[in-house]
Amino acid sequence: MIEVKNTTVDSLEQINVKVGETVSVNQLPQTLRAHYTDTSTGDIPIDWDMEKLNAIDWDKEGTYTVTGQAAVKDYPFPSIHDRADPAAIKFDGKYYFIATRDNGQQTVFNLRSADTLEDLANAAEVTLLSTSDGTDYKGCFWAPELHVINGKLSILAAISANGKWDDVQCHIITLDAGKDPMVKTNWNTPQRILRTDGSDLVNKDGAKMGISLDMTYLEDDGNHYYLWSARYTNNYAGTTGDAHIAIAKFDPSDPTRLITDPVIMSRPDFGWENASTNVDEGPYALKHNGRIFLTISGSGTDSTYAVGLLEATPGTDLTDVANWEKTGYPILAQYHVPAQPGPGHNSFVKDEYGRDVLVFHSGTSGTGRDTGFRTVHYGFDGAPILYMTADRYLKAEYRTVKQIIKVSASYTVALNANGGAVSPTSLERKGGEEIGTLPNPTRSAHSFKGWYTEAVGGTIVTAATKVNGNMVVYAHWEPTGISSDQKKS
Repeated sequence: MIEVKNTTVDSLEQINVKVGETVSVNQLPQTLRAHYTDTSTGDIPIDWDMEKLNAIDWDKEGTYTVTGQAAVKDYPFPSIHDRADPAAIKFDGKYYFIATRDNGQQTVFNLRSADTLEDLANAAEVTLLSTSDGTDYKGCFWAPELHVINGKLSILAAISANGKWDDVQCHIITLDAGKDPMVKTNWNTPQRILRTDGSDLVNKDGAKMGISLDMTYLEDDGNHYYLWSARYTNNYAGTTGDAHIAIAKFDPSDPTRLITDPVIMSRPDFGWENASTNVDEGPYALKHNGRIFLTISGSGTDSTYAVGLLEATPGTDLTDVANWEKTGYPILAQYHVPAQPGPGHNSFVKDEYGRDVLVFHSGTSGTGRDTGFRTVHYGFDGAPILYMTADRYLKAEYRTVKQIIKVSASYTVALNANGGAVSPTSLERKGGEEIGTLPNPTRSAHSFKGWYTEAVGGTIVTAATKVNGNMVVYAHWEPTGISSDQKKS
């Protein structure tokens, strides 16, 4: 497949104003249209230099240049060390970040907060849950996610009661309404998420048969869904089975219980999902332009780890597997970005401009997994592209944006009907402005041929003719020999 990267940008049209008029920053172009190798386009926000804009003398004729910077986020990698399965959310005006803590032996959940995504890298952390708290939770604190469910900031996470990986189950931890997320005591005790009858998410005939992990949340058309990775384990089934993606509905007024039975909606059927281990995990929903995407991660937590994509039709029953379509290849893998092996287990968050940002980890289990951020681009087919590094997103040569503003006197364009009649008889235009569409004159027994710069001869005037001073344009005529009165008779 073609590598998607920036090729060109659209130039900004000159702005023409009369002496005494002004242009505010809100009247400047707010985005730069970028073009890409797959024929897709993207509108990149522009941050204008207010000092340059404010330096314009609006009472003096002249041509001025205002510069700005295209908002290209060149997030460093890694942005946060030793954090896997990362999730971020913007809540009450601040960004919050949580992840599996590899260097904490997966025995703690730490939360950090900052005003920007970039500032999360060095933000202080608070410990929300630890095996040293004296609770019933002994380890394998995996894949926490931040969501707002029923108006409450909530953490969906996998936790083991006995500290062993084959006892990991999905839990929800909720924040007291109106309370500060960065205060540990404002969070409630983790609660197991169970089926309607109170049995485990992965079971057979009511008996626990495996683990549940990597739970996420999706709302569509008034319906609320949990999606998670379900896996049979050797303690219960005699073998370690494949990991599948399950989905079920729940009522947000009681987020600890499903209201429908789980349905397996994705299995590791493609080669990229079973390169080293038969695993589908880490689901996360992304809505864009009326479409629902779901990213999943597959294979083992090694260099073969990669991200795949499913899409569903909004407004349908998302527990019906027929309403999902799965892409047969990974949309993010180790070959997409150099020196980032095993990318995956991602979430999405909006940046300060409202753009979707991928939050992901790269690295291999046991040798260190780190968190990175990357702006999402949408390709020619509207699907997300997750490997858009800053250079691919916008070439460096296009990142400084220039807007030309011409301040000039107002000029009069006189319309000489040259034996005919026209209304109005004059127009006002700014210097450097296109003359635009002119009215058609009338003259008995003649047909109008166009406006010209001279009464006889001269150059034809089009809508694109620039006005650079007071000018007169003349109507040219072709005799027809038939008067308007004769036509009526």
